[in-house]
Amino acid sequence: IDGGTPLEPAQVEALKSLSRMVKATGLAPAAERKVILTELGQRIPSLAYAIASHFCARDILRVLGGAAFEDLVARLARGNEIAAFAWDGIVEVDRDDEGIRLRGQKIFVPTALAQWFVVLVDDQLIVLPRETRGLRIEPLGTIGMRGSAPATLVFDNVDLPATRRRVDKDQLERLWAVQSAVDLAAIGCGMAERLEARAIEHATARVQFPGLFLDDEFRESIGKFGAVKKMLAQIGARRYVLETLLHQFSAGDLSDETCRRALELKIVAADAMNGHPGSITYNTTQIFGGTGYAEEDFLPMFYRDGSTFLTLGVPNAE
Repeated sequence: IDGGTPLEPAQVEALKSLSRMVKATGLAPAAERKVILTELGQRIPSLAYAIASHFCARDILRVLGGAAFEDLVARLARGNEIAAFAWDGIVEVDRDDEGIRLRGQKIFVPTALAQWFVVLVDDQLIVLPRETRGLRIEPLGTIGMRGSAPATLVFDNVDLPATRRRVDKDQLERLWAVQSAVDLAAIGCGMAERLEARAIEHATARVQFPGLFLDDEFRESIGKFGAVKKMLAQIGARRYVLETLLHQFSAGDLSDETCRRALELKIVAADAMNGHPGSITYNTTQIFGGTGYAEEDFLPMFYRDGSTFLTLGVPNAE
């Protein structure tokens, strides 16, 4: 999947069945949404990201779409169809003698499962089916989240659909910021849990210097080194902080305080998974040494996917 092999029908159906378990909510992501994204994050983070994009698209339409999108929201809630929310990028409205056209692009859209794309153009919320005339899906060469088939949506004289609705851009941005922050944190929790378990397993089993020292049980694992103990402690501490903040977070509104707390959660998640020294992905790779880069293992995939957390959702620098 990470290498770009398309999902099999049974895998697609399995992901759709997971999406059916998460009911459409208002502002705060439901508890089962956090659980499912955490479980997927332990396995294939990029597929968790694709499902998270579907949840965002569905809930944005539910909260802001009104009567214009009621039918589609119901279909998406049943889990038979998957949508993706396209945020980054610019699409402009061009009016000419032939009508109103859309031109521009949206970048890093997870297209692996998507049959619908939810897009904000100016202050208009629109939905486009994958087969829309003039809409091109150009695969995006990227270091991480490759299993979600990230792509650039190119709008080449796309007709403005009749089904659309004017929305409050500030409210939409706040809703997306909160939900994307919580979703990424949930995915990060799953990744952190699996990496922590794998790092402890390797540190307590790996014998790198036989005969150098012995303990009462005659084990000589690298876990005896102070530097390794420190890295394991950092991994555990970061995972615990992220898990606690995610568990405690709930949102009943889109106030400044709610958005601030959500973005703090996102910063913690990205800082824990970004691959920089002291992060969970970096420390785990260091504990494994050169074997941490073996492509047949999941560690390189987690390292690459974790690096995208800095710019997905609201970018950390922003």
